[in-house]
Amino acid sequence: MKKQRKTLGICNGNMEAPTIELFEKIGVTIKFAHREHQSEIDASEGIGFIGRVLRMRPSAIPKNIENNIIDCAVMGLDWLLEYAPKLLNYDLNGGFSPFNIITRLSYARTSRQNARIVIVRKQEKREPHPKKGSSIYAEYQNLAQQIYPEARVVFSDGSTEAEVAKGLYDYGICISETEETIRANCLKFEVLCDSPIVLVSRERTDEIEALGEMLSGVLAAEPMEIVKMNAANQEILDAILNVLTALLSPTVNNLAKGGFAIEAVVPKQNLLDLFINLRARGATGWIQHDLNTVVR
Repeated sequence: MKKQRKTLGICNGNMEAPTIELFEKIGVTIKFAHREHQSEIDASEGIGFIGRVLRMRPSAIPKNIENNIIDCAVMGLDWLLEYAPKLLNYDLNGGFSPFNIITRLSYARTSRQNARIVIVRKQEKREPHPKKGSSIYAEYQNLAQQIYPEARVVFSDGSTEAEVAKGLYDYGICISETEETIRANCLKFEVLCDSPIVLVSRERTDEIEALGEMLSGVLAAEPMEIVKMNAANQEILDAILNVLTALLSPTVNNLAKGGFAIEAVVPKQNLLDLFINLRARGATGWIQHDLNTVVR
């Protein structure tokens, strides 16, 4: 009996392009025709257990998972907390207890860091959290009401920081990646929780776990580089290893005509300094190239 292929959901809007780009890096091409919300995935393109991808509003994904419309999705944790809190048993003090979160992926709209759900207030307001009767302009209305049940919560469809800065509301709850808008409006803020992108699934399978590992591996590889070099003798090899072992344990092989070949995965940051350091210790035959995936 032929195994039924799964349906993956991804968010439209700001997160659609970086998510499609992430899948491209594991060899999966997702293409949507103009105004279409479905993309068929060829089984030969490296992800045979997923047959189609649906793009939809982030707020619709939790319900579509519960209703078996999609089997798994890549989306922000914020929307799970807002529209499917029972999936996560959310606890502000203790974090959350994953029910079907496969992996957390550290990327956002414009960077490789998690966005964060924050509460903002004017500089002169000393109380960091709302009291009974306080007004909250919240992009996450359900979450805000759950955390601050005695406050008056009004739904925000954007420009949350600006409305709080004008004094129209006592507090605002919004998503932030860089805090630039918060600082521009001269507001104070506190982080309520991180909101990583997550791979979430209705059930855990070996296939979906492997997909999560590959996606995480792509992100883990981005700040790393593979470097290769030769050492003519044991003395030079020892000098090189004294530098490289401080980063990641390298691979060393004997060369056919004497000497050693060394290979290591190193951070891209300060790569020039590393090259200068190793060159001074006698390294030759330097080669470096990008690393696509790191799965430990």
